[in-house]
Amino acid sequence: MAKLKEIEARGILNTMTYVSDSAGCGHIRCILPNTLISSWKYKELAFNFLHAPIFISQKDYYNHFSFVKFQRSATKDQLTIIKWFIDNVQNQTSTGVIYESDDNLMIIPESNFAHDYYVKNKPNIEQMLRIVDGITVSTGYLKKVYMKYNKNISVVKNRLCRFLWGDVNVRESFENVGDRVRILYPASQNHFSCRKDKPGGDVGPELMEFIKKTTDKYEWVFIGGIPQELQGEVKEGKVTYLSWVNILQYPAYLKSIPADIAIAPLEINDFNRAKSNLKMLEYSVCGLPAVYTNIDPYKFAKNKADTEEYFIHLIEMLASNVELRKKSWQHDYNVVKSDLYLEDSKKSWINDHLKIFNKVIK
Repeated sequence: MAKLKEIEARGILNTMTYVSDSAGCGHIRCILPNTLISSWKYKELAFNFLHAPIFISQKDYYNHFSFVKFQRSATKDQLTIIKWFIDNVQNQTSTGVIYESDDNLMIIPESNFAHDYYVKNKPNIEQMLRIVDGITVSTGYLKKVYMKYNKNISVVKNRLCRFLWGDVNVRESFENVGDRVRILYPASQNHFSCRKDKPGGDVGPELMEFIKKTTDKYEWVFIGGIPQELQGEVKEGKVTYLSWVNILQYPAYLKSIPADIAIAPLEINDFNRAKSNLKMLEYSVCGLPAVYTNIDPYKFAKNKADTEEYFIHLIEMLASNVELRKKSWQHDYNVVKSDLYLEDSKKSWINDHLKIFNKVIK
């Protein structure tokens, strides 16, 4: 473990994060939190949390940095960069090195478009995990996965930024927003198979067939991604598809779409077990009761199903019972509200990083 620079009580805590993606995980886990933390002051301590997609290879640049974080690095070139940093910067400046991941990169499903990329780069990732000072992850399950490579791991929970999401939408009524019950599923294309020989992804065959059979009964709304099996229904106007928006616009966009129920199906596998409860946070802020797969991210949700048959049963229960919708949303909101907003947990977020180096701000 590197000897981290002492944190001066009246100084500035400087860090740098090198993000490998800025559309999803990199934004939610790094860019947005860095921006928020850098506008905050704790007692006499200020924060300068920077982020960049391109590595800066000037040694002197890091003289005042406490730690550098590499988000979701995978390639051989990125491994070379981390090695160079450890050999040429860390050994002279005591700047800490963290690897950041919020997915189980060791077992990407074959239906996922990134499967081949991570299989190819798995040896590089394994080596990175071993040589850094520690790892930050989003869940306890993911921590267990990566303990094989590095024992020094800290869980930094996913939270929403209030400055983007606004206050919780506490609905006055849970009556139908339209003539039919509107069921919402915002999900990236990663949740659906990109391969015609492997259909389904997180929406299994039974649920897929149920959606197709109930387009007259329910209004199904997909945002961002759409299963290839439903392309025909979209063209015929039987299923509503709304395209993805910029990640900074997404919170207000999602909250603006009136719906009665939301769903979060997940295929039962070790990749999905490592996911966070981000959907549950988002649905709770939007005031949406939801049905979830009974898997680690959603183990505390009210409506969770072990099978697709029971998942469908829960959808129909919520669709027919307005009072149950209200109770379901209230239950889920109570579960997540203490960890809902990053603004309320800034000190914890910082300390969850500093724990890697056996330090905290008090």
